Amino acid sequence: MVIEQMEKLTALNQQEFRSRVEAVLDSAESFELDLRKCSLMDSAGVACLVTLHRKLKKTGKPFALLVSSGQVEETLVLTKLNRLYEVRLS
Repeated sequence: MVIEQMEKLTALNQQEFRSRVEAVLDSAESFELDLRKCSLMDSAGVACLVTLHRKLKKTGKPFALLVSSGQVEETLVLTKLNRLYEVRLS
């Protein structure tokens, strides 16, 4: 299942993001989070991804991030989240 993200993943919309993911968590066999349109991710966005990783790790479901080069990719590298997830650049 591909989950498309808003233009930003920040403290302002983290709850909406979590709600969208949790709504499909049990029904999907795998997840791809499309962050190609996302131009900004703050520490709350990073925390959302860490929480999501923990939940998906318990279920054993595969998970990938779709990203474009830019601030989001840099954030994933700086926080080493690129080591937790399969990151696909496009």
